[in-house]
Amino acid sequence: MNCPKCNKELEKNQSTGVYRCEECNVDYRVAGLCNKCGDKVEKLAACGSVSFWCHTCNELKSKSTVKRILEEA
Repeated sequence: MNCPKCNKELEKNQSTGVYRCEECNVDYRVAGLCNKCGDKVEKLAACGSVSFWCHTCNELKSKSTVKRILEEA
């Protein structure tokens, strides 16, 4: 993944899941957006399976339909 500000490659902290841009001195987290309404979705993980829940649409979403974005941590 690249920094949305400077386009340099981000470094991922494996223990926290936070991405860091050393050039901009900014931390990012990956967030998911619903493909239907565009609101943030909640990540649900169990037994190695990952799905997402949209509270606005009141629907379960597969990871292939969720749009991933970077947001400042």
